[in-house]
Amino acid sequence: MITDKGFAERWAARGDDRWGIVRQVYADWRTPLCAEDGISAERVSAAEERLGVHLPAALREWYEMAGARDDLRGRGNHLLTPERLRIDQDAGMLVFYQENQYVCRWGLRLEESDRSDDPAAYVAERGNEDWIAQDPTLSQFVLQMTLLETQFAAPFTANAAAPPKLIEEIGRLFEDLGLSWWHWPRYPGRRFAGPGGVGGHRWTGRRGGGVAMVGGKDCGNTRRGHAGFGSRIALSDRATRRTVVGTAPD
Repeated sequence: MITDKGFAERWAARGDDRWGIVRQVYADWRTPLCAEDGISAERVSAAEERLGVHLPAALREWYEMAGARDDLRGRGNHLLTPERLRIDQDAGMLVFYQENQYVCRWGLRLEESDRSDDPAAYVAERGNEDWIAQDPTLSQFVLQMTLLETQFAAPFTANAAAPPKLIEEIGRLFEDLGLSWWHWPRYPGRRFAGPGGVGGHRWTGRRGGGVAMVGGKDCGNTRRGHAGFGSRIALSDRATRRTVVGTAPD
């Protein structure tokens, strides 16, 4: 499971299997990926012809493997369909992912896509044309986004303020997955996981205050994900659509 210890070592040792752990996340939290979850190669090729570019192998693979699957994607951000792929000519970027309110977008540099089958992913916010490196490879970006969306789509979710002196408690309760620092909605954000839950934290203020967010498979694990923060949590039950505000247990 993604929540088992030793994730960072498994990710580092993945070799040529860039999608194995992503497949595992889908199997652990929903159902395994199957042939019907992909977008046809013909649609992807049509997008290449329309744009006049060759998509990197990793992007083609992701479309054809899970492009039609949205139960762990699309909660807050959207993979653009091949028909909606677009090029930012001024920046030389292929835009392939977008936040649901168009606040930010993610893209691939065309010049890098020409020489790499799994190029780096970049992010830019609306009103700011500076593209910032997000992940060293597209496949790692897909993993990070899948984990983020898993957190949003989990049966139970919780969030709480996390004072700087207590943010280190995350390391005691969860494993730092060792992925790149996340830029949206606030930088820096970090992805972590533990038994029955995935989550992340982000710094939100100049004084170092943080926000921790956890998604869990059951209420107990989700609440324990905030143990030690000594702060008020908002715990949501997706099945009943109820939100309970309380104190994180010790």
